[in-house]
Amino acid sequence: MNTASQPKAYTVLKLGAMGDVLAATPVLRALRQSGGKVGVITSHQCAPLLRGNPDAQQVWGVRPQGIGGLWDLWRALRRQRRSTLILLHRRGALALLARLAGMHSIVGFRGSWGDRFITQGTAWNESVSRAARVRSLLQTIGILSFPDDLRLELTGEELRPAEEYWERLSSTHERTPQAPLSGRRIVVAPGGGANCWSRMPTRRWPVSSFVDLVRSLSQQGAVVALVGGANDSECSEIIRQTGTMAENTARRHSIRESAALISRAELLITNDSLPLYLASARGVPVIALYGPTSARLVHPPRTRGFAIQGYAGCGPCYSPSAGLRGSAYCCSTGDCLKSIAPAVVLRCAEQLVREPARWQTVFFRSGGNESGMPPMAKPKGARGKRVLDIALSSAGLLLLSPLLAVLLLAILGESSGAPLYQQWRTGKDGLRFRMWKLRTMVEDAEQGGPRFAVAGDERVTRLGAALRKTRWDELPQLWNVLRGDMTLVGPRPERPEFTRLFSQQIPGYTRRFAARPGLTGLAQLELGYCDTEGTPRKTELDLRYLQTQSVRLDAHILLKTAWRFVTGSITARGLVPGEFSERTTRNAVKAPEEDYALRAAGNY
Repeated sequence: MNTASQPKAYTVLKLGAMGDVLAATPVLRALRQSGGKVGVITSHQCAPLLRGNPDAQQVWGVRPQGIGGLWDLWRALRRQRRSTLILLHRRGALALLARLAGMHSIVGFRGSWGDRFITQGTAWNESVSRAARVRSLLQTIGILSFPDDLRLELTGEELRPAEEYWERLSSTHERTPQAPLSGRRIVVAPGGGANCWSRMPTRRWPVSSFVDLVRSLSQQGAVVALVGGANDSECSEIIRQTGTMAENTARRHSIRESAALISRAELLITNDSLPLYLASARGVPVIALYGPTSARLVHPPRTRGFAIQGYAGCGPCYSPSAGLRGSAYCCSTGDCLKSIAPAVVLRCAEQLVREPARWQTVFFRSGGNESGMPPMAKPKGARGKRVLDIALSSAGLLLLSPLLAVLLLAILGESSGAPLYQQWRTGKDGLRFRMWKLRTMVEDAEQGGPRFAVAGDERVTRLGAALRKTRWDELPQLWNVLRGDMTLVGPRPERPEFTRLFSQQIPGYTRRFAARPGLTGLAQLELGYCDTEGTPRKTELDLRYLQTQSVRLDAHILLKTAWRFVTGSITARGLVPGEFSERTTRNAVKAPEEDYALRAAGNY
């Protein structure tokens, strides 16, 4: 490599999230090894990550928002106008601003309207990893040597308080020698989004899953600390207040103090990129939870491990050509992340602490061909279906109100207790709602905990048995349909206690949350009431309905439901319309051949 012709001064411009800035540290080392003087312009909150980095002689922190931020950025570029700008963005506005600041040598990615302001560069390739993109960019200016390891320098003064913190936290935990994770230091970073109720569901594992995982880790003897920023403090506090032994440090520590805590841990579990890169830079094993993003595209360089393929089956929803603002985040349910069972992550943690030299990424990417499931059909006529729900539920409540009044009086006369009761159910996007029903069991029927009703259940009253046979006990749910919690035809909502169990045991179960739950549905017509053994079959029928739903099919199910409502004696088996032929049966959900926690999708 001829370094004589290379300029000796470089300015790297990298704004954005902290994880992206930390992932750019190999660029600084590559430029430094080429014999150049390196300066970095980044956002002010990311500047502490580069403090003490020997590859960056100067670091400028700017505010990239607003007119004042543009002015600060222009001034920083103006001071470095004699150097070569390495633009690690695909934003034409930044290239234009650099040219206005007087910079004549700009190296960046082509593919936007700002190509005319770039002097050297390469095409932006979304189908390769971040490290491969940057490597190809540096090759355009003759830099062929590119180190793959991230760099985060921490001083002894920063590491010493972290070690003291872990020792204090360990002293408060009772050691259980026979526990698999006894005394192990584990950091959990529940980040990845604006807050714990993030509108980016593909970026955040559910809070309930974090709660179950942290509780299991504590029961296995692990010493758990929760880290994160200001946006993660609410989520961490929810986890801490649910009876776990974890200590919440979110928002109390700076980014470098959090990095020191991770450096002195034995394992990190996160679904956010910044803690992942912090652990990678400090050599700490990681279990990373991903949604649709490919692990091969975003994993830290020089890390060994394998990706576990999930069975969400609601995709493919990630398209490399679309970029991060394209179809990668079009999902509104995050089924791929919801399908990661806490028990699976716990087993991976136990395995990883036994083999600390092995890197592991728990990676769930949805995809029909890879999961063995057909892609979910986009609902057609959703607005018209909602209008029909409002019209029919309003008419039903008005016409059936005399019948409801009679049934309420009959229930009051047969047994003590309120004739109407509410029950929590899991609805669209996994959100809970209160579902109304007529009481068909004796009062306090679930004192011993929730359980399925079975044939000949002694808890069911005589009138309740007749109501359950005719489905008249579901009439108050017309109010849920009118409110928008439910729809007339769709998968039946399940109780949260059973939803969590089925999500872990039944592949594709969480796909049912892609639509509103229904007052009636195909599974109810085919199977009626059933216990846990019949739930996989009901799930298959629900997913089959979601795959082939249509106006004709909804009309058919409503007519058969109305017939059963009137007679209560004719079974629905054999009355399935022509959509459900042998062709559709072949497209039904296929159960995996083995536990997906042990099925690797290939090393990266």
